[in-house]
Amino acid sequence: VHRALNGNHEMYGQGRAYFERLLPKLRQDESIFAFSNGSWLVVGLDTAYKDHDLNKVQIQWLDGLLAKAKLNGLKVVALSHHQLFDLTRSAGKKLRASVASLENQGQIRAWYWGHEHHAAIYEWSDEFKLHARCLGNGGMPRERTAFAKLAMKEELGDGYSWRSFKAGMAASCPGGLVLDGPNLA
Repeated sequence: VHRALNGNHEMYGQGRAYFERLLPKLRQDESIFAFSNGSWLVVGLDTAYKDHDLNKVQIQWLDGLLAKAKLNGLKVVALSHHQLFDLTRSAGKKLRASVASLENQGQIRAWYWGHEHHAAIYEWSDEFKLHARCLGNGGMPRERTAFAKLAMKEELGDGYSWRSFKAGMAASCPGGLVLDGPNLA
């Protein structure tokens, strides 16, 4: 089963190709989705229709899913295009406020996102009670001078390394590791 998440680039064209072509092709009725295997609930959230945020209907839907997951003992993983936080700037303020408004926010154990053009492994977030990962995107070169200033954690070879960063580099951002290396553009 394939599913699609809405991102900022899909919305540059008013979302026409995404909503009118891709979702029908995937037989996906909405720009959000959820599926479970009996132990885990995976929830895909649309953070692009309302730029870098969730709309009220989606917040209610998510809170209801989280309440049911709690009753059924399911662990929850959230997927989105945009991030709750990021190590290089104070991104995610609107999304963090929406998540903080959830009655059942503590049910989300892990959150994976893209959007940012790097890979990051975040430490446990005490604020949101979850682990987070930025899966990034290598499709567009990004200036990495800020990463080079961070302490090297592990040399991977060919100029690549994991670099560590401390909590608080940006708003609500826990510490963690970021992948650093040459931009091969």
